[in-house]
This record gives sequence, C-alpha cells and structure tokens, in this order.
Amino acid sequence: MSLSYENLDERTRHFMLQEIDLDISRKTLYMSPRLNEQGKRHYPLLLKDAAQNHDDDWLADELRRRQCISAFEQRRKTKGGICYC
Repeated sequence: MSLSYENLDERTRHFMLQEIDLDISRKTLYMSPRLNEQGKRHYPLLLKDAAQNHDDDWLADELRRRQCISAFEQRRKTKGGICYC
C-alpha cells in the first residue's frame, strides 16, 4: 500500500527531484543494505523516475521486478547481539 499523496503536484515533484539530485551529487543518497549490487546501480535512477512519474509502490515493484533486493538479510554482530540488517 503506497503512501497517501494528497497534495503531490508537479511543483512538489520538482522539489523532490532537486533533493534527490543533491543527495546523489553529495554522495549522501541512502542506499539500503538490502539492495544488492544491481540494486545499488539501478536505485538512483528508479528513485528519480518514481519521484517524477510514479509512487513508492511503483518503485518497490520495479526493485523486485529487476531483482535488486538481496534474497537474504546480512547478519552482523553488534554490542546488543545479532542484528539482521
């Protein structure tokens, strides 16, 4: 189920794209550890396409369709125990 976009218009989408481009240029775009190598390559452009033309459901579907998500979560040891992230 996607987020509710009650006031999402072209102006807002324009600002979203500016923020994404800024994060990409600064190398601060969040890359989920659940993205595989293919996902890390495709995610920035898919995110921009979703912001410009679609919604978060479309983005999730595209990431799955293009097999961009790792089949399993990585396990790492933390001070509190085991973390699946």
